[in-house]
Amino acid sequence: MRVFDVSYYRGGTRADFRFEAKNAKEALDLARAEYDKGRFDRSFEACDHFPVSLEQILIIDNWTQEEVLWQSEEYRLREAAPQLLRTLEDLVDTASAIIAKAKAEA
Repeated sequence: MRVFDVSYYRGGTRADFRFEAKNAKEALDLARAEYDKGRFDRSFEACDHFPVSLEQILIIDNWTQEEVLWQSEEYRLREAAPQLLRTLEDLVDTASAIIAKAKAEA
């Protein structure tokens, strides 16, 4: 068994633990299962008056320094939103320019 450092991230706070597992995937599976059981809620500093869902789990193998990162779907979507907005704004600008040109040529 190897030792893995596990960091849970949610709502701007972090909680760190160590797990023993055969490999990084098993450590991640164990970390998610332990979190789902609610054992670590008191390890997070309260950052607000409402519950915040888990955003990320970072697993680091102490022997190889290999990192495995899990991110919630909500977190990934939130991180991608600004780029998506810029892309949509560019599409609207392009469509508006095409429409204006078509009207001018008509």
